[in-house]
Amino acid sequence: MILLPNATAVILRPRVVNDMGSEFVDWEHPERIEFPGPCHVQDGATTETFERADSVETAYTLWAPLTPAVKPNDRVEFTYTAPPVTGTVTGLQVHGRPRVMIDPVDPDDSFQRVELTRLEG
Repeated sequence: MILLPNATAVILRPRVVNDMGSEFVDWEHPERIEFPGPCHVQDGATTETFERADSVETAYTLWAPLTPAVKPNDRVEFTYTAPPVTGTVTGLQVHGRPRVMIDPVDPDDSFQRVELTRLEG
């Protein structure tokens, strides 16, 4: 388990703009909701692995003090790396834990799955 005392999880949610009677989603100026650390990252040694195409990938788990306000399709940015790791909330699990699919760094990189959970106590 790795403690990341300065890590921050940022939720990027698009604004719904109502312009002259029609609504559209504005990703250019998203709402930013910050959840400051500390965050904990657990490596794949004790989490499940899953297969994709011809490779086996390791699932990582990150605990962050997120609230149930996180919704599917929200974008998430983790600032504990440079450049920040980004992903999309794909759904909620039991107890409301968001599951996030991390974006690949480049087309040749594989996806990693990161689960976010609230810190309890």
